[in-house]
Amino acid sequence: MHPLKKQPYEYEEAPVEVPSPVEILDQLYAKALSECQRATELIAERDAMGKGRAINKVLEIVDTLALALDHSVAPELCSCLESLYVYVQDQLQKANQEFDAAPIADAVKILTTLRGAFAEASSAVKP
Repeated sequence: MHPLKKQPYEYEEAPVEVPSPVEILDQLYAKALSECQRATELIAERDAMGKGRAINKVLEIVDTLALALDHSVAPELCSCLESLYVYVQDQLQKANQEFDAAPIADAVKILTTLRGAFAEASSAVKP
């Protein structure tokens, strides 16, 4: 065999774990809550740029959650969730504009409640 020619690698099949939709949802809520906490700390530190970045991350996550709603499956539930997401976004924008952590606390309460409700609902439907 020519010294520059190598044997092709033999790859073993490796299982790829793909998170379930429930796990993805939980991860999104966890990240949103983490960034809310971070934004609250940055407000206390008077770090305007850091606060803005953290709040923008939460806004992006909440937007993703809202866009994932399937109104054809459960229109009333999706409408309620959409209203809550809009309220959360409004509170976050208020916190960002007014440099105030209180609206973030309101958003955290809602996100925490929704995260818990989804976790409870998903455990109720597991076989």
